[in-house]
Amino acid sequence: MRRSARHVSRAPRSGGWNAPSTGPNRALASAGKPLRNRTRAGYRNSLLLRSAINKNTTSEVGKGFTLLSTAKDDNFRQELNQLWKIVANQLDPWGDLNFGGLVHLGVMARRMSGEVFIRRVRRRLSSGLTVPTQVELLESDLCPMDLNKRISSTRRIVQGVELHGKLKVAYWFYKAHPDDGLDCVSLNQLERVPARDVIHHYMPTRPGQVRGEPGTSAALLKD
Repeated sequence: MRRSARHVSRAPRSGGWNAPSTGPNRALASAGKPLRNRTRAGYRNSLLLRSAINKNTTSEVGKGFTLLSTAKDDNFRQELNQLWKIVANQLDPWGDLNFGGLVHLGVMARRMSGEVFIRRVRRRLSSGLTVPTQVELLESDLCPMDLNKRISSTRRIVQGVELHGKLKVAYWFYKAHPDDGLDCVSLNQLERVPARDVIHHYMPTRPGQVRGEPGTSAALLKD
């Protein structure tokens, strides 16, 4: 007990240590964007941080993986597997990456920004795609951290995520990158995407946390 008391005392070493009891979402409201931007800057300018993020991404993704049908009908299974080989190269709306590339980029984006949004985009049958569906990776910036709004008695938007009670029902995304001249958050500048079409890829570190925090934030100053 005496040892614990020393740890919480106001000794000279800890006298200036300000540790407020801030909730998980309020803490990220002010610190989330600076941490995200500093991690990206560190990745661009620090060989040590760039190497660490690259190695951790490669370690997580490995050599990738192949999706294979488990259908019992041999002909149907073979047809699905052949179809996937085609679709895997048509998923990226930009046409730059195959499925493996999207997975790698998504993991790297999460490690740098703390989160990434993966959106299912439905295309027209006339789009020329074998399957009229694509997968779009959205940076954390496109979901406004400062969008908080009460919609009804049971619905509210918390940091760009629409909640019905505690259930995530939709995400609000900018139609264009927010740092291209927009000064404030207005619903007219945003698009509501149902949660069924979005994977929010992040690792919460506190119960009730709505948005992600870069995992490298603790190492930024040391780096």
